[in-house]
Amino acid sequence: MVLRNKLTSLLTRIRGMMKSYMFCVFLILLMVVPLMGISYEQTEEYTQKQAILNERAVRFKAETGFEGYIGNNLQSMQFSQISGNFVDIEVTAPQDTEFMRSVFDQVVSKVMPNISARDGQLKSGKVVSNELGSRTIYWQKVNGYSIEGGGGTLRISYNLATQKLNVNNGTVDISSDPVSINLSLEQAISLVQEKVFDGAEVKPTNPRIAYVPIDNENGQAYYLCHILTNQGYTVFVDVSEPIIRKVAPNLISRSFNVNILGNVYNGTYTDIVNIPLSQQSMGSVLVQTPIDSLYADSFGQQTVSDSIYVWLINHTLDKEYAEPPHIILTNMCNAHLFIDNAKTDKGLVTISIGIGAQFEGEEAKYQILAIAKDTP
Repeated sequence: MVLRNKLTSLLTRIRGMMKSYMFCVFLILLMVVPLMGISYEQTEEYTQKQAILNERAVRFKAETGFEGYIGNNLQSMQFSQISGNFVDIEVTAPQDTEFMRSVFDQVVSKVMPNISARDGQLKSGKVVSNELGSRTIYWQKVNGYSIEGGGGTLRISYNLATQKLNVNNGTVDISSDPVSINLSLEQAISLVQEKVFDGAEVKPTNPRIAYVPIDNENGQAYYLCHILTNQGYTVFVDVSEPIIRKVAPNLISRSFNVNILGNVYNGTYTDIVNIPLSQQSMGSVLVQTPIDSLYADSFGQQTVSDSIYVWLINHTLDKEYAEPPHIILTNMCNAHLFIDNAKTDKGLVTISIGIGAQFEGEEAKYQILAIAKDTP
């Protein structure tokens, strides 16, 4: 009897513990499940950032007389694009390049306090005009050095159809303080030969100095580097101290001119079956590729880059040809090889062979058969 009572008491305690455990699990689930379903737009951080940017947009409009749309970048906490007009900037000759140069310069002075580029860092490019309007690019340079690897532009355009000015902000935050160049080009080359190529005397092509984005523990920062491109890799060496900031495989990129068109509703409509649409250029649309991300201008146009293949082999044939011959490429390795281009200069034929995938264990092996064309 005593044993039975003890067992009953033990079972009762276990049931109580299980109920408490299940209750705790239930509470934990109540806390976790809602968190899993919350998007970033619903977080307190997003709300706070958006409130700051909205307040800045109101102040920008009040200080500059801007009327129109403002799109923001939550990462840089600046505007990414604006589309509209300034009350004190009147566009009377929208296809006159000299006049539009002065207009675009006025726009730059308006937006400078709200972008990453510092005073004196923007260099104006050529103003281009056509039947759609006018546009230009301001290139960001810091103490005379360009920015490579992303960022560093302010694109401004005027659309004749909408009669609006459009600004796409791609500037980056780099101090104008001078950077000491303590490492010569020869020292940088020697460092790369020792650390990257095991002492081989590899000579870079087109060595130069520029600011480049480098990932670090705080995200990303721009460093002034010697840029040394060798077959297979590009090495970025800090100009101030003997540090290799980055080693990257060479990605040959091609630029594509993109024209974005879309079907636009023509005002109001009542017929939900036969909706009146017209095809128009779509401005301020984000165009993305694996290595590029840019907004289209007000004409729906943009130039973006895309990675095509890893490297090119330029092979010049020994024999001279009066006319470009027929060329047959035979792949003899485990990489995807293809003929990218062939050109003739004073009888010498140079064939550009693209490597479509990286591979290990073999060098690029191939055979070229050149068949001369019949001549009368």
